[in-house]
Amino acid sequence: MKVKLLLTAFALLTNFAAAECCSEATTKKIHIEHPLVRPAQKNKNTGAYMSIKLDCMKATDTLLSAESEICTAVEIHDHINDNGIMRMRPVKTVQIKNGEIKFVPGGLHVMLMGLKRDLVAGETIKIRLNFEKAGAVDIDYQVGNPAV
Repeated sequence: MKVKLLLTAFALLTNFAAAECCSEATTKKIHIEHPLVRPAQKNKNTGAYMSIKLDCMKATDTLLSAESEICTAVEIHDHINDNGIMRMRPVKTVQIKNGEIKFVPGGLHVMLMGLKRDLVAGETIKIRLNFEKAGAVDIDYQVGNPAV
């Protein structure tokens, strides 16, 4: 009887902890994996890529904008198929659903426009990502070529 009571209590506590995982408070825990920016020359544009993961797969957040002192403008872009031609287009926000979203070449990416200096492979630059729930998150991006 005691074992059954202990197992029932453990199950209830485990369910409570799992439900708490996706509470509003924990959606602020964002992880940026594999942050990478393509090398580029001064006055040119380049793309930044990453995986954005939330602590809880049921959580959501929204990427509102990005900014960096390395360039004159930063936009979030996606690619669309326009009658068989792939074109980039800016998007206002990106919703992170099911706990994860990937920014990859040929898909979502952060566009750094009007670089103020050359970006050389091996160096690190900072980009700030602004989220609806998590707020501002400063990320160090490695400059290099993505594996496609």
